[in-house]
Amino acid sequence: MTIQSAEFIATAAPLALVDRKGFADALARVSKVTERRNTIPILSNLRLVGAGESLVVEGTDLDVWHAITVPAAADSRFAVTAPAHILADTCKRMASEFVEATQGDCLALDFEGARTSLQSLPVADWPTVENYAAKAWGPAVASFTMSAPTLRRMLQATSPAISTEETRYYLNGVFLHVADDRGTLKLRSVATDGHRLVSASADLPDGAEWLQMDRHTAGVIVPRKTVALVLAELKRKGAPESVAVDVGAAWIRFTIGESVITSKLIDGTFPDYCRVIPAGNDKVATVDRKAFGAMVKAVSTISSERTRAVRLTFGPGKIVATVNNPDSGSASQWIEAGYDSDLMDIGFNANYVRELVELLACDRARIELADPGSPTLFRPSEASGDGVDVLAVCMPMRV
Repeated sequence: MTIQSAEFIATAAPLALVDRKGFADALARVSKVTERRNTIPILSNLRLVGAGESLVVEGTDLDVWHAITVPAAADSRFAVTAPAHILADTCKRMASEFVEATQGDCLALDFEGARTSLQSLPVADWPTVENYAAKAWGPAVASFTMSAPTLRRMLQATSPAISTEETRYYLNGVFLHVADDRGTLKLRSVATDGHRLVSASADLPDGAEWLQMDRHTAGVIVPRKTVALVLAELKRKGAPESVAVDVGAAWIRFTIGESVITSKLIDGTFPDYCRVIPAGNDKVATVDRKAFGAMVKAVSTISSERTRAVRLTFGPGKIVATVNNPDSGSASQWIEAGYDSDLMDIGFNANYVRELVELLACDRARIELADPGSPTLFRPSEASGDGVDVLAVCMPMRV
């Protein structure tokens, strides 16, 4: 069987003929938007819309819309909704090369002999971005194109620090803005959960100037779920080299090849994170990043599951990691380090420290300290080769 022209399949019952693997892949990706349990029935569905030589698959939860265009022979009259996860699971498990979809009272699927029928809800009830949100959101105020690997690196670095505390909702995302970095404007992403903070900066793309903090806006906060969806698309094999970004006062859109993710922004003010980043930490240690992370991971297996506390002792030429847990025992390990300041003991959450040094993605890390009660700064000891400057701040804890 081969995909036929849209004119050939245009009949009394609108049809769509699509490659099953590509269709199943799009369904799986878009279904991440929809919740399996939903008080609004239409939001448990996906919308399928024919466009002649393509089929658009779309899902939404009313905060974010994800649409993927797949090649198909699809009647332009074809428009239907179907249960998201059932449709995705059905297409994934079938073994046919193509699937033929027929719109009627329900969605009929023919997998070259294996037939399935899924209940459908009226497509007129579907909350499209244009009808549901566009008027309230307003027009785009900034549009720019940036490197996909750069955006991926920025979001990968900052997303682990996104807060999950719903009471401080303005921390439940990545703060995207333009900042002045020693006289040079940079596009910067920042996230913090109050215990750690991560910042990633890259060259400013043309057209992104609207996000400059001291001009038109205080930046935008991209929700955690949207960040996860964008990262998943950027990590895909064969992802495009560039991403088109459109920003409005209340929304943001990422166009990544055939995938379009449109999301509401978090309506809040991100705190002045610059006040958290220490500027006077004069005690500096340089370490092999992988060895340091491996040491912290090794001793943390003994630590309490509640606190995951580890004590780091900085001394001449080395760092010692120690854990004492009355319930399970103790552990210690040391590595060589470039450090020639005063002896210092400082405690951290082991998981936070390990994650922070991992996301630096460098050979050697630079750890800047002030005293056992002050924030500690982690950054690469050499310039990054990917054009993204990352720094992380971790609050100490008592051990």
